[in-house]
Amino acid sequence: MADSKEKIIDAAIEVFAQKGKHGTRMEEVAALAGVNKAMVYYYFSTKENLFKAAIVKIQTVQFNSVADKIEYIMKHIKSPVEKLTECIKAHFDTVSQNYSFAKILMEALISNPDYIHEAMESILKERHSKIHKSLEEILHEGVKQKIFRNVDPVQTQISIMGMNLAYFMGMPIGRALLDCPCPGGEEEFRQRRIESVIDLILNGLITRPEDYK
Repeated sequence: MADSKEKIIDAAIEVFAQKGKHGTRMEEVAALAGVNKAMVYYYFSTKENLFKAAIVKIQTVQFNSVADKIEYIMKHIKSPVEKLTECIKAHFDTVSQNYSFAKILMEALISNPDYIHEAMESILKERHSKIHKSLEEILHEGVKQKIFRNVDPVQTQISIMGMNLAYFMGMPIGRALLDCPCPGGEEEFRQRRIESVIDLILNGLITRPEDYK
């Protein structure tokens, strides 16, 4: 029975990503999951509950992936600059490699931001706190070594998350409005994007001579 529930959630993620919450029908989710519609309603009762379950699954997968990578980075890399660079890459890779997840989260952020908050509070609080504390530790370490300027660690983390998530809007906008050719396709654009994010973040953090006059 648990397998059926997970299949339903996975199918829902695929359909929500394709058609949005309002365009999704429970019959479509059931058909894709290989179960009858009654079973979908048995587990979730409403489409709204199914949408919430999809968000919890997405958040769990993404945050666990980022947390695992950051734990490795904190153990094996010493330089604050290298640590921060790898953390930015870890987050970017996680959000950019699953477009379905990003589409659903963006819809939730616009129409149901409380669902994101509820998922993080109920499922991910402990690991999310570890991610936040690790990034804060990196920034404080860089300040202590006079490598980084003394910036607000919370605002810096928000900037990193926002710039990474903007990848999903940046690609179509770049092609349509900015005449941004990418002969290598999406993979080339993705690589350019992460290099640009790292460059902007580090150039905003690295100390300048006048900071210590």
